[in-house]
Amino acid sequence: MKRTITVALLLLLAVGCTRQPAQQQGEPLNENTAAPDTFTLTAEVVDFTESSILVADSEGGLYSVGLPNRIHVAQGNIVEIEFDGTIMETYPAKLSNVTAVRISEQGSNLLGMYLEAIDELMTIDAGLNSGIEMLVFDLTNEANLNKGQRAALLYLCKNKYQVRASEGTFEDMVDEGLVTELYFEKGMIFTIESEPVDGKKFTFSMNKWRSGDGAYGADECEASLKDGRWVYQMGAQWIS
Repeated sequence: MKRTITVALLLLLAVGCTRQPAQQQGEPLNENTAAPDTFTLTAEVVDFTESSILVADSEGGLYSVGLPNRIHVAQGNIVEIEFDGTIMETYPAKLSNVTAVRISEQGSNLLGMYLEAIDELMTIDAGLNSGIEMLVFDLTNEANLNKGQRAALLYLCKNKYQVRASEGTFEDMVDEGLVTELYFEKGMIFTIESEPVDGKKFTFSMNKWRSGDGAYGADECEASLKDGRWVYQMGAQWIS
């Protein structure tokens, strides 16, 4: 029996799953022996190696998946993953006994575009990044990323820049005592704001802030779909 994973089912599985003992090799099926269930998870590829993929669903789930078959994937591909329904409680979560991975859509890779833009801004005026232990992403006014893409952005930036990564705002950091006298000693706030997608384009701005006189940003950046993939043009840049 083939089933499609729903959000409610994922939450149930995350709490704990039980599986029936596997049928012994060579044991014939009879009317009292049910075929094992197969569950299907549809998600976006956010990172990959030769033997595994990292995928995100639209509800915020992040999953590590070993590849059972040879498949050429790209960041942004939408894939269907068949597995036995067991989800191991790690982060990212791991799917058990994956039997097939198929590409269902090529995908537009919005997340990949943002990661590229973040990296470009991180390399400009790199002195602002010196000694940081955490990156706080303010995505309050970002209109296009879903929950899974946001979770993947934090996870991938944590690994790339070797810092803690979380969502938050300037006000949150002040309330937590991490920003004092307009200075974020241990971290940096990275803000992304965007308009909703309008057809095949949208505009966005982004900036990194360390202190009152230590910030760098780019306004009116232009994102557009070309050959089915999101690309961007850096907008007017400023420094303070």
